[in-house]
Amino acid sequence: MNDRADDIHEWDAAYVLGSLSATDRALFEAHLAHCDACTRSLADLAGLPGVLRMLPVEDALALLDEPDPASAAPGAAAPSAAAAGSTAAGPAPVVPLPSTAASASHRVPRGRGRGLGGGRRLPGSASRPGRLTRRTGGWLLAAAAVVLLVGGAGLGSALRAGVSAPIADPTPAASAPSGDLSAGLPIDAVSMRSELDDGVTAQLAVTAKPYGTRFDWSCAYAGGGVGQGAYDLVAIDDAGARTVVATWGAGQTESRQLAATSSMPIERIRSVQITPSDSDVVLASRDL
Repeated sequence: MNDRADDIHEWDAAYVLGSLSATDRALFEAHLAHCDACTRSLADLAGLPGVLRMLPVEDALALLDEPDPASAAPGAAAPSAAAAGSTAAGPAPVVPLPSTAASASHRVPRGRGRGLGGGRRLPGSASRPGRLTRRTGGWLLAAAAVVLLVGGAGLGSALRAGVSAPIADPTPAASAPSGDLSAGLPIDAVSMRSELDDGVTAQLAVTAKPYGTRFDWSCAYAGGGVGQGAYDLVAIDDAGARTVVATWGAGQTESRQLAATSSMPIERIRSVQITPSDSDVVLASRDL
């Protein structure tokens, strides 16, 4: 089996986090049709974005700032207790990542599409191509948590920027929406209903998957979107309960080819909404 065929089994976490390129995403979905192991893995990871969102922002940032002992120079002294943030009462508390995130921390692939550009190894990464150490994977997932929690431009954008600036999007902002929002989305994408004159225009595709449901969408913002904060994609189930399946920031006039997954079966979803992250005001909606 060639390296690429072998690596595809490690794309599950990147797929769930939306950090694969469009080409690799299509390749991985074709692979799922005949790989039960990867399908089961996706079922385990489908709720990962929601789990990461449970991690407090300050704790995720603390994990990003924490030095990696593996990257220290040979013979360098270990940091003092004070430098490590401990107090007289003992060491600083360990922030536990939820088990779903921990289980994915070694499965975020190196150099895959939108996720990690250029095939560059991160500090502390394993020598085996395509796999990160659990510690580095945890650091990467902490970065993902920051993006999800502070309403960044999207996980792919943050990782393309090396996670040094989680809310930066390297794509130049357009001066006005560029046209058909369905471009690049699945062929069954439909328009969401704009609920406010100054709200959001969006195209959405909702697809049943063995692990739950996949959401693909693009949207344009009234007033250009710049500085308007973060948005949530919300699934309303048949009992009326709300589940936030994705959070992203409006850093430009439009956001294209966003993707998220949920373990919620599609037959339980009554409607999908876009709201500001800090309120329940519905900007756009689609009944299923």
